[in-house]
Amino acid sequence: MRVKFLVLINLLITVQLFSQTLNVLSITPYPNANNVSTAATVTIEFDHSIDTVGIADQFVIRGSMREKYSFITTINLSLQTVQINTIKQFILGEIISVTIKPTLCGINGEFFSGFSWLFSIKPTLQTQPYFNQPEIYGSYVSFNIIPHNIDEDEDVDLIISDLVKTQVLKNDGTGHFSLFQNLPGGGSVAMSDIDLDFKRDLIINDEVNEQAPDGYFYYDPTLEWANWDMNRDGYPDRLISDLVTWDDTLTFMGICHNNGNGQMGELDTILVDTYISGLTCSDFNNDGINDIAYYTMVFATPTGVGGNNSLRIVYMDSNGDTLYRNIYNEVDFPYGELGMPFSIQSADFNNDGYADILLMTNVEDYIVFNDTQGGFNVNAPVITGGGDLYHVSTIGDANGDGWLDLIYDVVIGPGELGYTFYLYNNNAQFNTGFTIYEQETAYVNNSSLADFNGDGALDIASTWWDGLYIHFNSEYNPIREEEELGPLSFQIIGNYPNPFNNETTVQLYMPTSGIIKSKIYDITGKEVKYFDSQLLNSGLNKLKWDGKNKFGKEVSSGTYFWEFNNQGVRQYLKIILVR
Repeated sequence: MRVKFLVLINLLITVQLFSQTLNVLSITPYPNANNVSTAATVTIEFDHSIDTVGIADQFVIRGSMREKYSFITTINLSLQTVQINTIKQFILGEIISVTIKPTLCGINGEFFSGFSWLFSIKPTLQTQPYFNQPEIYGSYVSFNIIPHNIDEDEDVDLIISDLVKTQVLKNDGTGHFSLFQNLPGGGSVAMSDIDLDFKRDLIINDEVNEQAPDGYFYYDPTLEWANWDMNRDGYPDRLISDLVTWDDTLTFMGICHNNGNGQMGELDTILVDTYISGLTCSDFNNDGINDIAYYTMVFATPTGVGGNNSLRIVYMDSNGDTLYRNIYNEVDFPYGELGMPFSIQSADFNNDGYADILLMTNVEDYIVFNDTQGGFNVNAPVITGGGDLYHVSTIGDANGDGWLDLIYDVVIGPGELGYTFYLYNNNAQFNTGFTIYEQETAYVNNSSLADFNGDGALDIASTWWDGLYIHFNSEYNPIREEEELGPLSFQIIGNYPNPFNNETTVQLYMPTSGIIKSKIYDITGKEVKYFDSQLLNSGLNKLKWDGKNKFGKEVSSGTYFWEFNNQGVRQYLKIILVR
């Protein structure tokens, strides 16, 4: 009897341990932060010790201008705090997503439902701002534009498209562009890494072109288009809305989940509504799960017969089901007229750590602030523009003060006046701005913000009717040449040969003598080799690796990262071993 009793007690304890849940206690950078450094460390604290087996595979870090980041993880002694340092620094103006997969669990088997959040990288140079008159590339006529680093030179390149073609433009590092590749097909374009294989995937009208080792993009029929990660596994899923039938006003919204190989599964319908016309995705209640904001649009004004224009928020739970919904009809807005919505975006405009909504209509453009309690203050929005004219908006910190501004592209009428306008975010108020550029009998389509010339401030690239326009920010902050800066710390000159077979030599420049610690990591972030601390003299120094791990065994072919540490300053070198 005593044995049976002890077995029962042990069974109950085991069930209790495995029925507990693992939760995130704190994260840095905090959700929707707009002032994050390019060298920021991501830190996650859990309420239980975590299982560290295969820990590097439990996190995914992606950037809007680079896609998937390689990183190194460090775990404290209690196994409750994880620090993540990316191999490459984040890009200025980039939106970063961090995902903790639901496959992570506690050391005693505690269940984890996954967690994800976003933050933005702040420009390093605060400006007036002042945008110079444009440099015009008349041969690059397009509608859509995406800033993205398509190679490993750290310069932000551009992808542009019109109705029939897509062009990849390379940046020479000073903000001057040249054609790298022409691709058939135009219209909507997006950049992703659909199967997380560290190869960029260029989506053109729902067809996926994967980047090959030569840097060019080639159509890949095995990959299917995707946009947002809806189940926190790191892989982008497909969130869509479409008419139930072509002769019906009902629209369904659903998710097709990524199977991890870039193919989408069966459609899981979330809801059916009347004329879902636009949507965006963000974690509006900061529970680590992506939610959905959308608008319905039937008529341009509420007086239209059967009008059903509204802003609607769908909060999702960890199982992919609807937690609850908020519906804001036209009468909920201060003027009782929502008008005809035609664009919806989400970002944190008042720096409270919660995502707000920018809803653009033909009557007014509204920034609706998150009330941080699971709803939105639709009765007290900020009006940023609007009216019966075509306009689009780009969100970004144009002056580097840590607040998200708006760049408007406006056409007053066909062939009349087009202009690009800067709207300054002054403590969540948008009542100051100026025209960056205007042109009679012309139109502008879209703009993007990125640091194209490497001076630490965000510049503007716009697609006009007659070409690509680049506005640099600002004339008061000229670029300093690299040789004028001088070495502020040790510098990695490079390694040779690379790729290598048996041995490679790295050259380091030391401004003064100092201690260097170094380690070798594989592409998953696992430590392969640790080198003893070495005193290096000022000037050029050489270090060697024979391609063996800490046990003296030869490692397999692949990509490795060599970390160098001098008094807390870390730099990384990517090396390639080919057996």
